[in-house]
Amino acid sequence: MKFEREKQGLTQAALARVAWLNSSELSKMERGRTVPYEEQARRIAAALGWEGSLEELFEPIDAGEAGV
Repeated sequence: MKFEREKQGLTQAALARVAWLNSSELSKMERGRTVPYEEQARRIAAALGWEGSLEELFEPIDAGEAGV
């Protein structure tokens, strides 16, 4: 999710606002400390224009893959 957000030039605050979340919730999700509820995941995916699976969007990526 963080990779997609940054790829689109969005800040955490901007994405949180569009997805109807607070920034601290989104930050915890990006760090893998919390898992979004299905409705939260759908709102985030919609805000990012994500067309893949929700699982794929929230799957952690290795640091080496982020630059690919």
